[in-house]
Amino acid sequence: MKTPFGNRLLDALAPADAARIAAIATVVRLERGDRTAIEGRPMLNVDFPVTALMSVAGLLEDGSTVEVATVGSESFVEIDAALDSDVALRSATCQFAGEAVRFKLADFQAALESSRPFAVQVHRSVRARAFVSEQMQMCNVRHTIRRRLARWLLMAGERLGRAEFTITHDFLAGNLGVRRAGVTTALARLQAAGAIDLRRGLISITDTRRLKAVTCECFEVCRRAVAESLDGA
Repeated sequence: MKTPFGNRLLDALAPADAARIAAIATVVRLERGDRTAIEGRPMLNVDFPVTALMSVAGLLEDGSTVEVATVGSESFVEIDAALDSDVALRSATCQFAGEAVRFKLADFQAALESSRPFAVQVHRSVRARAFVSEQMQMCNVRHTIRRRLARWLLMAGERLGRAEFTITHDFLAGNLGVRRAGVTTALARLQAAGAIDLRRGLISITDTRRLKAVTCECFEVCRRAVAESLDGA
């Protein structure tokens, strides 16, 4: 395939390294609800989102799921593959349809062995994911649903490059691990503040500045960690 890839992690590679990686990659179209990994099952591929937005979720004993990471064009989904594993610890599902750069699992792991620059960039991304996950744990404990929801909307908007989302209250409740009623109240307060607009099945960010004023520090902290991983800091 051609470069640039459209995935920020892959596009951070030097041209010669990117060209070698491109030779073993393909572009796939992911639809909403498509699963690229299933918890406890062998992984077949490793996906680097371009325009798709992916949700990584953990499964609870009662059968419910809770999102543990949202992945867009800044990273890749099946991070277990970078840790010398072929079994997924979490499930990954497409939230918003789009394209992804796909590697067969064996090709991806072979590339980590043969290309030091690729391995370094991938491992920086894994480090950033771990940091963001830890930050989200603190956020979930200390910050209100409204602030967490504002953070999720801002991060999703940046990853997708748009300000409108076709999304339900139930979907957001599942992602945040809270009750639907809490999401409904938080959305109403964000709309009253002039930060978003609500229509049936559609949420629009109308004032990014106001939304940032509502959210917690976790938005900028996580944003900076991802940016540093891509810059090689």
